[in-house]
Amino acid sequence: MAEKVSLKLNNSKWKRFFSVPCALVDDYIKLSDEASLKLLLYLMCDESDEFDKAEVCKKLGIKEASFDDAVIFWNEMGVIESESVTPSPTVEAKFADASPVSASNAKVRLTYTPKTISDMIDTDESIRELFSEAEKTVGRLLKHTEQEFLINLRDYYGFDTQSVILMLEYCRDCGKVSAKAIENFASELFQNGITDFFAIDAEIKRKTEYHTFENEVRRVLFLETKPTAKQSQYISSWQDMGFSVEMIGEARERCVNQTNKLSFPYINKILQTWAEKRIFTLEALEADEANRTKSTFSKNERNSSDCSFDLNEFDSFTLSQSHLDK
Repeated sequence: MAEKVSLKLNNSKWKRFFSVPCALVDDYIKLSDEASLKLLLYLMCDESDEFDKAEVCKKLGIKEASFDDAVIFWNEMGVIESESVTPSPTVEAKFADASPVSASNAKVRLTYTPKTISDMIDTDESIRELFSEAEKTVGRLLKHTEQEFLINLRDYYGFDTQSVILMLEYCRDCGKVSAKAIENFASELFQNGITDFFAIDAEIKRKTEYHTFENEVRRVLFLETKPTAKQSQYISSWQDMGFSVEMIGEARERCVNQTNKLSFPYINKILQTWAEKRIFTLEALEADEANRTKSTFSKNERNSSDCSFDLNEFDSFTLSQSHLDK
């Protein structure tokens, strides 16, 4: 049974009023984000034709980029007129029939008017699911440009709905839920040919393991700052070689003892030497060094034996020498 909630406005709180068209709720509210609604209510209350953008943003508590997005949104919906924006071209094609692009020509994104997106939401259950899950994942309502981007990921680049949600969850877990961060990650996957759900899942697991590994390496190397790009390459190669954090810490110890400083190239040389000898654990390292010590000791014994002499032979030699001297 649906839960019913009783809500009533306290009209004594208001000193003045302005009209709000019912169409705002009937047609637009499900498409508009917080900044768009704030701007529209502000425009309905203030009948001026020109506004100071910075002042309006301050009053509404929104950023100027959000202000621009809101202006474009309402302009495309035909609710306001603005000479400072250029509406995006309408896309009325059958998007379900669109073919995914190849990595070589993935340069252009399709644009959609709010009306087109509204129609897609009404007729395409998978789009409704995509937007709903995306909003739950990022914890906020989607902007129009973000809705466009998500549709492009699905219909233009060829990612299925579950793959898009998987990407959003990964970016959220990394603390990067901006459209730019999500787009960068999606572009990286696409350019590397990673487009199906299982391949994306495997790549995300690999990245997650790497970042955990990198953080552990930072700890044993006593790095207080994030590794540089070059240092990250070293760390990634050590992981690919199969070394544990413990072994990297051991290599770091030997590097500092030998050079009195932390040197990634020096540590890398140590690890490469161990890798060539298939030494990947401290036990294997101790066994190798014990064998080398034993081998060195045996060699020294042989050298010492080569330098020894027989006393009888020495006596014979000295006697013969003495006879010759005479």
